[in-house]
Formats: sequence, structure tokens, C-alpha cells
Amino acid sequence: MKRTSKFTLSPHCLILFKDLGLDQAQLLKQAKLPADLWQSLPASLNAAQYFDLWHAMEEQIGETLPLKLAQHLNVEAFDPAIFACLCSANLSAAMRRLSSYKPLIGPLTLDVREDNQGLLLSLDCYGYDKPLPKSVELCELAFFTQLARLATRTQIVPAALYVTQLPDNAAEFNDYFGTELNLSHQVALRFSTEDAQRPFLTENAAMWSFFENDLARRLAELDASASMTQKVKALLMELLPSGQVSADQVAGKLAISKRTLQRKLDGESVNFQSLLSTLRSDLARQYLRRSSMSLQEIAFLLGFSDANTFIRAFSQWHGVPPVSLGIRMKRELTRIIQFNRKVG
Repeated sequence: MKRTSKFTLSPHCLILFKDLGLDQAQLLKQAKLPADLWQSLPASLNAAQYFDLWHAMEEQIGETLPLKLAQHLNVEAFDPAIFACLCSANLSAAMRRLSSYKPLIGPLTLDVREDNQGLLLSLDCYGYDKPLPKSVELCELAFFTQLARLATRTQIVPAALYVTQLPDNAAEFNDYFGTELNLSHQVALRFSTEDAQRPFLTENAAMWSFFENDLARRLAELDASASMTQKVKALLMELLPSGQVSADQVAGKLAISKRTLQRKLDGESVNFQSLLSTLRSDLARQYLRRSSMSLQEIAFLLGFSDANTFIRAFSQWHGVPPVSLGIRMKRELTRIIQFNRKVG
């Protein structure tokens, strides 16, 4: 799954901001973004700026942001990658297309799987080590649900919904989705097989052909412009759970020799082992925020053979075992949440 360090903010976003009643100038101040950003669209944001913008939107609207976003969702505000999904035959095909083009939209990955229980969509973020805006998770779930309803003109109800943070106004979201939100270590939702295969009334093969070449070009540009460090990091993110993360294995995946890999990284003043350790360290901190994840699960996701090996590595990175740091981080996160509720 491709990853990139820069994401394009489309001019279409201004339509959505206006529909949502957001103060666009104040958004830039809150997110600490350039004051002339709206006059420079399309513009590139990094992951931190992307999520800072979400935080700013959440500050203005509050936890109802995802519900308002679903209410005002229309094709005028769609990025071409999303509009292309509406041209698909059904939800299953649309989500597989969107999974490929997600790097063009933001620092989120979309994993699409189908089994005898239906269509499972799982989301994750990258490139950001602060607490995610709670609204991001719910906006993604609301978007997928609303997209399915728009395209089929049917009040589709997800079979299951999972978030890592429950909103205070959970009842409002349960009413919108038609089912309850469940607390989990993973952001995900499931649609029944019947709904996943329900024909899209918006299917348009000719329109899809129009978008396909441009989207493929934009994806290719991501690959061409990526540095060797970015390519290696993206590949390591995919390979970590398999444990196949040696320099030889990464070089093989990139179709270059180990010597060439190291020479290119040297040219960017980067050491492969340091890059791997830093990536594991950053991901470990993110995973520790998810209280329901065991050390064994985190060890697996980071490509360690067992929890003890992970604990030793983590202690070398941070000077304390993961349990100690995890407790501190969760206490701090709780303190921040309580403070925000008081001032809000």
C-alpha cells in the first residue's frame, strides 16, 4: 500500500468548508497554516498539517463534525479520487479503488477484505505521533456509509462499526448509522455481502475511464518524487508484520542490490538500521496509546519474534519498558481530554 509524505488539498474543500459554516480564516490560524493557503490551492500539506487542520475543524464545530459532514456531502466537494469511486459498479469495487488512491487524499491507509461475513474496511494513519482528532475516525466511517447510501439511494446500515475513541454523544452517531459504535484498537466497519454487492445507481464506465489515467499519473508521480528514505519507510510499514525487514529483503522488494540501497541512503545521510529502529519506535508509541492492544500484538505488528524481544528493544529506545511509558502516555492523554472538556 503506497504512502507519501505530502498530500494535496483540493480547491473543492472550500465548498465543503462553506457548507459546514466554518470560519476559513480562523481555521488557518488555529491550524497554524499559511494565511494565504486558500488562495494557493491546490496546495500540499504534510501529515502533521493535515491532522492539525482536522483539529481546527473539530474546535470550531465540535464532536458533531462527522454528522454535519455526512449531511453536507455532495459531489461538488469530492476529490476526483472519490468521485471516481461513485462510478464503480458497487461498494466492494468502489472501496478497492479508493484503497489504491487513498495516498492522494491524506495520511490514511484503507485495507479492504471480503469474507463470508461481508466487506470489512480497516483504517490506519501514519506520519503523526500525536493523539488523532476523534472526529477523523468518525468522519471516515460516516463518509463510507454516506457514500454507499448516495450511490445506491438506499438507507444502508453497516453491519458493525469500530472506533478507538467513543464520542460523548454516541447516541447521535448510533442514530445516524443505525447501529452502535464499538470500542476497539482498530478503526473499522463492516457491510453485509448484500450491501457490498448492491448496484451503484451512479455507475459510469465512461466517466471512470476519464478519471483513471489522471489518477494513475498522480500515483506514479508519488513514486517518482519519493526519496529513497520515503520509499524504504513505506515498504517497511508494509513488511513489518511479516518480520521480513532486513536490508537484503527490502532491497529485493525494490529490485535493487543491497549495496545500491545503502549507497542511495548514504546519499540522503540515512542509515538503514537507524531508519528501521526509528520507525519501530515511533509506531510503538502510537500503538501504546491503544489500550486494548497487548504487547504481543504490538510485537507482531513491529516484526519482532516475541514480546520479550520487543520489550528489550523498546527499553533501549526510551530508557523505560513499554508498560511504564504506556501508562504515562495514557495518563497524559486522559489529563488533556479532561482539560479540554472543562474549557469546552
